[in-house]
Amino acid sequence: MFIGYYRLIFISTNCNNKIQKLAPAHGLRLFPLVGLCHFSFFILLLPIIQLIFVRTNALVQSHTYLTSSEGESILNLPEDQQVLAIASQERLLAIASNENIYVFNNTLNSTDTKGYEELLKIPLNSNESITDLQILAAQRILLFCFFSFCRICQIPVNSTSSSPSGNCTTRNFQQTESLRAVLSPENRLFVRAIYSSNSASILAIDKTETLAAHDYSEISEQRVVSSFHSGQFVYFIGSARRVDLPYQLEAEKLRYRTDVRMTRVCQDDTSQLGDGKSLESRMELVLSCDGLDNSLHNNANQRAITASRSTDGKTLLVVIERDEINDQDDIESQHTFACRFSVEELENAFEQLWNTCQKVESTKWQTKQCEGVMRDPQCFMFSWELEERLPLCRRFAQGGLGNCQLNSTKSLVYRAGWLENFNATLGTLITELSIEPEAKIVAVEEIEDALLLGFQNGTIQRVANIATIVEGQKQYQATTFWNITLENNQFSHLGMVLDENNHLIFANKNKVRKLNLSCPTMYPQCEDIAWNDPLNCIWCAFPDETGLTITKEQMLEMCQSRGGFALDTCPPLVTEVTREESGTLTIWGKRLNTMKNLNISFCRKPCTIDKQLPDTIRCKMNLPFGHCKTLSLEGIFGSANNFTIIHDLSKQHNQISDGKIHPSYVMRAILVILAVVLISIALVVIYCSLYPKYAKRLIDLAFFRSGNNRDTGYNPIPPPTETLRPSTFDPHTFGLALGNCAHSNQNSFVSGDDGSPIVMLADGSQLDLRTFECIGEGYFSKVCRALCRYQKEKGVTETKRVAVKIIKSATAIEEVKLEVDTLKKCKHPNIVQYIDHFITDEMRLIHIVLEYMGGGDLHNFLIDRKNMPTIGDAFSYIIQIAKGMAYLASQRIVHRDLAARNCMLDTSKRVVKVTDFGLSRALTRSKLYGENDENYVYIYVSGNQQQKLPYRWTAIECFREDPLFSEKTDVWAFGVLIWEIFARHVEPYENMKSIEVKKFLEAGERLECPKHCPEPLYELMLFCWDEDQIKRPNFDEIYLQLENIFDELMKNASESMNCQYESLNDSEYETPITTRQSLPPTQPSSYSHSGLSSTSTTRVVDDLNNSTAI
Repeated sequence: MFIGYYRLIFISTNCNNKIQKLAPAHGLRLFPLVGLCHFSFFILLLPIIQLIFVRTNALVQSHTYLTSSEGESILNLPEDQQVLAIASQERLLAIASNENIYVFNNTLNSTDTKGYEELLKIPLNSNESITDLQILAAQRILLFCFFSFCRICQIPVNSTSSSPSGNCTTRNFQQTESLRAVLSPENRLFVRAIYSSNSASILAIDKTETLAAHDYSEISEQRVVSSFHSGQFVYFIGSARRVDLPYQLEAEKLRYRTDVRMTRVCQDDTSQLGDGKSLESRMELVLSCDGLDNSLHNNANQRAITASRSTDGKTLLVVIERDEINDQDDIESQHTFACRFSVEELENAFEQLWNTCQKVESTKWQTKQCEGVMRDPQCFMFSWELEERLPLCRRFAQGGLGNCQLNSTKSLVYRAGWLENFNATLGTLITELSIEPEAKIVAVEEIEDALLLGFQNGTIQRVANIATIVEGQKQYQATTFWNITLENNQFSHLGMVLDENNHLIFANKNKVRKLNLSCPTMYPQCEDIAWNDPLNCIWCAFPDETGLTITKEQMLEMCQSRGGFALDTCPPLVTEVTREESGTLTIWGKRLNTMKNLNISFCRKPCTIDKQLPDTIRCKMNLPFGHCKTLSLEGIFGSANNFTIIHDLSKQHNQISDGKIHPSYVMRAILVILAVVLISIALVVIYCSLYPKYAKRLIDLAFFRSGNNRDTGYNPIPPPTETLRPSTFDPHTFGLALGNCAHSNQNSFVSGDDGSPIVMLADGSQLDLRTFECIGEGYFSKVCRALCRYQKEKGVTETKRVAVKIIKSATAIEEVKLEVDTLKKCKHPNIVQYIDHFITDEMRLIHIVLEYMGGGDLHNFLIDRKNMPTIGDAFSYIIQIAKGMAYLASQRIVHRDLAARNCMLDTSKRVVKVTDFGLSRALTRSKLYGENDENYVYIYVSGNQQQKLPYRWTAIECFREDPLFSEKTDVWAFGVLIWEIFARHVEPYENMKSIEVKKFLEAGERLECPKHCPEPLYELMLFCWDEDQIKRPNFDEIYLQLENIFDELMKNASESMNCQYESLNDSEYETPITTRQSLPPTQPSSYSHSGLSSTSTTRVVDDLNNSTAI
């Protein structure tokens, strides 16, 4: 009935297309039929709508409340502008775009994101990029710099007193590559200017004079990351490479080193001697972290990445990149650390450096004292201004001068300025940051016992800033609590800032956002919460399935007093409720097995629990359902002894009832269907009588040329007797409406410039139908490869290969729709990518266009003895497949045929991708293990529909009655897949039939560990083969375990990862199985994203030739 009904729908749809095509040639007499076609199509939809509204298996969706974790927008610029820099101090906020600089005053409470009054708007006429932006609230000055000049603007008190371009002055200097600037209270501008990799200066720019202190030529690789003013000094933080003077003094060898440096200059220093010897008050300290090897003989290079000073000015945070060299294998690795320095202690270190050197009268005695010993702190203090071979420091001139009193003497004798201490001043090591190789930190702030990191790729992270104690020792590895990804792909050091209330203000393309760094704003959903965040966030769950994030301090006021449950883990979640005719309720959701002593009631009627799995609960009711609106779950969850979930169905269109459809609905549906049939027949008769030459064609279109096309050959081009012309590819002939699964490409069949038949695909490429080459074939489908042409740029055309899966059965349309639906929504680097689909040959053959994997399938690669993969290659394949399967699980897709034959390699044989999921098991037959049926068992799904699965990869529970396909059944197959990779050409359970495998597994036996397989990996395989699917890990957990196993092996036996392993010989592997009375004990794992596939009846048949379907 439904097949015929579907055909009538198709006739109605194509009726309109045909009439519109013929109307121009036949005048207005066809247009009344257009209205009839539309009307008939609408009438056809009515019974479907009626049935939807009375279906007993209602889909009940849960509801949650979402809150933005990206803050509120406080400024939106036009789309053609982009926010480049932000600065904030007190209530003033400066924002620089690529066209203007704005200054705002927060007229309301500063915790508000509204109420910003524009005080100043300055157009930017420079083509240079902005390099620095600062607000000096006490002086009401805005400072912003470019690569060759800085501007100093007076900020008006209110908007009425502002001028159009502001009261600004400009300070020019030589073109730089990077810089940081500081403005003293007397409006003297100091600039740390980096000109090239070996040229830099400190500039002091007044209105009429510029003093320049140039770095010596021996100094290179300078960088500057931060600057600030404190007291009567200006400070710059950066790094540079220079001669290691203390090491040269001790070992008499020349060596260079790169250190993080902090530079200080007196704000009133006007000393100058010419030849770049100006600003003699300049002093520098080497900065490093405690806990690192900072000894004289350790030559680890350290570079400054970014730095920031706290809003109260008391601490300085520096991110340091350090090159560590392993002495055993001489391998260099980079580590990134965050260190905190007390500004007061740094100022004391500068004073100590100056005062110590003022006590030295002769460098000759000091040199003799330090050679080969280097015990005295003075041995690490040098003056770069002295001309001696090793210019150890000494007093300036005749002594008695303070660091900021050098202007008072004009004597040229012993002007020993520019002091430097090579002995590192140590800050507190906060944490070691885990940074991806391609990632680059550009900004850092410290707040609420955590660090905020801004990355150049547009990511902001909140990470731990405290060491954890593990087995009595401090561990400094940072933990990421929270992150957001912005639209900016070029985030700069000026892209984020903390205001006076420690709210995060950041740039996001053309918007400026403000985020209160609190539990509700950062973690709006329970799954988002970082439970170890120092904010002490918890989840308050209410019985009506709503909830909110709060702190532990708010637990009584905002949660328990309102009837909520304060939880330190996410509660169970009900997402759907369905009913079977047997009276069984199926409750779908997440973490459903975490409730203990569970009681379920439906409208206060008890429901006896049959199964309780992580994502599914089944319970049975003996009483009629009635028109119920409330499902209640009560039990113990965590510390809540009376935890309650009340699932409300009243907000849905459909509600669970006793399963009875009112007779009036049935009669109405029957009458509508009869009326539609009569109208459709009338339309067909009228159409065919008017235009008999199209009658046969229309009937063929409507009924898809019924029957399976079982020709073994295939050519998408018509045979020679049918001359191919551009008009041959009629969009109305080849088009097909595939329902909701995808568009049908009705207008995609055209001819190329040379008359060749092509198909226009969704990605804009042109599939050449002449290039089809069959590379694999089964009973219902075959796979071909073909060439696509696509236009790379104007006038330049390139080709690429694609794989085309051709379904030869015209009756498989519904299955194909489901497979296309599944393929379309999967986008992952380890999943074969769907491109498009189309139909040719008068709609008998359906084509699915996929990404082409030139390396073939993993199984054929493994059994080929010419290939010599390494243990590392095997781990790479396994981890990639685990990532792909974790993605499928997150999309609630159950593969059901995971094996090496369904994993494809690219041409390099390095990348592996999972393929052939959806309904591929029902549509194709693998040739990899032979064409016979001995490798498969039949399983009945969806009533009497029969489906065939490869039993060697099938989970143990699928051999039994009433199987439930889920993520955990794929996990079982994944364990067999790992075994395949190491066993190579040996078949799992070799020489065993399905009934033998079933008995073997039920006896507690499992495949033995293959040769070359690491023992920890085999233990993971045994966990995947646990008879209790609840105890099996999910793919997210598998991925993490694989990473841990790989890291451990790389740490302890890295040489083994490069060892090649050969395919096993029969003499090496007499039997692929071993007897295990029991599996290793496992801990129940968390279960996520594993929807059950269905089934009410299952039968495993060993001898297929003598069996009948039941």
